[in-house]
Amino acid sequence: MTLRNGWSTFGGGLTIQGSQSPATVDLTVVKFSNCRATSNSNYQGGGGIYISQSGVNALYTHGVWFQNCFAVSGNGGDVFNWCSTYVVDACPEQYTSHAGNNLNFYNRDNKPGTNQVVSCETSSVSTVASSNSMGMKSFFLCDPPETEEPSPVPSDSPSSIPSDSPSSIPSDSPSSIPSDSPSSIPSDSPSGFPSSIPSSAPNTSSSIKNDNDEVLVNLAGVNITKELLTNNIPGFALGISFAFVFWFVCRRRVHGDGSRVAKEKKQKKKMKKRLKDHRDASDSDDDDDRL
Repeated sequence: MTLRNGWSTFGGGLTIQGSQSPATVDLTVVKFSNCRATSNSNYQGGGGIYISQSGVNALYTHGVWFQNCFAVSGNGGDVFNWCSTYVVDACPEQYTSHAGNNLNFYNRDNKPGTNQVVSCETSSVSTVASSNSMGMKSFFLCDPPETEEPSPVPSDSPSSIPSDSPSSIPSDSPSSIPSDSPSSIPSDSPSGFPSSIPSSAPNTSSSIKNDNDEVLVNLAGVNITKELLTNNIPGFALGISFAFVFWFVCRRRVHGDGSRVAKEKKQKKKMKKRLKDHRDASDSDDDDDRL
């Protein structure tokens, strides 16, 4: 448990006070951190703990740690003990004790006959426990005890009892009797209905046939449907136009005026014309000779 940032006139973290009967307090593995007592009176202090003079009180600590605790009066930055008993012990046996700084404690007594409201019946006693060999120290980081797994208890009894009786009795009889009767009787009736419906059967319950899915033509393995044509009219038009232009250019290259075929045709025409002109000239010469 940690008591942190506590403050009061006296006993910033804890005040122990018994008015009619003594108060006895045991603190085990507790930390007081940044606690302070704000009074500057010589009769008050105890930044961490204040033990009052009312009654015969007692405080027993086991592994208590005071860190950055202080009193404005300068009396007992950790503990202020007024006419009571304060016993400091280390961490409990199951823990590992780590001793820190010396305790800042203050003892105050009220002698009978002085001008105090309450006189001490006993003197203030601040001491160490008989089992504490480390002195008036602030103990920190009490390591928790290590838990050990219980080791298995050896047993003299065997885990299994050997038996002379065989696990199984041998038998001369065969394990199965052969039978001449067939294992199954053939039947002309079918064994049952088919387990699944052929995949080619139309499924009219789950889908409705769409006329747009009808295949108009198959070009190079591609099914041309109405929907495909409708959705791709611009593309088809562009493709047809490109094909026509390509065909026209190729035709011009082959059959145009500048092509090899056209030149050969022109040469043939010229040759025919020359032959014709030559024949006509020969015929005219023959006519002249006859005359």
